[in-house]
Amino acid sequence: TTASDNVKVTRMIVYLDNALIKTCLNVVTCDASTPLNNMSPGSHTIKAESFDAASNSSTATSLITHP
Repeated sequence: TTASDNVKVTRMIVYLDNALIKTCLNVVTCDASTPLNNMSPGSHTIKAESFDAASNSSTATSLITHP
């Protein structure tokens, strides 16, 4: 998932199956790969919320299947 803003993304929050797995501040990159590598087999939902300095937000959700 990619987040962008015309000024700056200040915070990104990543969830796996509605459980918080990562919060990144002053975002240039946000790496949530470690918790994702350890998830159980089956279908999972990943959600990322991004915020800018004015507290505008955007949410992206993906359904993935882990072998």
